[in-house]
Amino acid sequence: MATLAEVRTAILFALDEADADWATSANVTRMVDRAYRAAWDIILAKYEDYAVSTKTFTISSGNSHTLIADTPSASQIARTSFYKLRMLQREMSDGKYHALESYSLEQASAVEDLGYMFLGDVVYIEPSEDAAADYRAWYIAIPTALSADGDVLVDPVAGAIEQHVIDEVCARLKVKDELDPGAHMALLARTEERISRMAQHRDAGRPRKVSDVRGTTLRFRTGRDLL
Repeated sequence: MATLAEVRTAILFALDEADADWATSANVTRMVDRAYRAAWDIILAKYEDYAVSTKTFTISSGNSHTLIADTPSASQIARTSFYKLRMLQREMSDGKYHALESYSLEQASAVEDLGYMFLGDVVYIEPSEDAAADYRAWYIAIPTALSADGDVLVDPVAGAIEQHVIDEVCARLKVKDELDPGAHMALLARTEERISRMAQHRDAGRPRKVSDVRGTTLRFRTGRDLL
């Protein structure tokens, strides 16, 4: 996997530029980071499990826990790392973690079964009198921002993320210099299509297509039942 410095060198090569002074500027670094995040947006739109992480916490009193924070504690997630909550589990009397149902604010007053609301940065457990327990949050993480020369691009699609960054930054720099970005835009479109196509096939045992729709059971090509 390439570092930020290596990607900047690749951008210079793609532009046939010998002068590297401008490539180390803060503006170019921001361009690289934005292109990197844009590539990850494509991946997560197809298969969020690439970036799933967990955080455990305990509620001992009250019924709420601040899950997201600018300066996080051991039981919180850094704001810069959090994309969205995927699932919340609670440790039950059997010692196992069980998924909780998610409620909306409008449903909270009528909640009977144990569940949660995620409002702003805070998780609220309902009914509140049953909140005391250990919890595990599954969430989608945001890739770490690229800023230092040694920062590494996480690239699970066999180099496609790196190529996306190179193509997008080259196109933007061409536009900035009032030059034709067409060649780089064409390459970028091909790379984005490759990322989109490959990202959804990470888990071959979890197919997306239904093979049998007869009767009331949906069957995937692996033979597993959905309903």
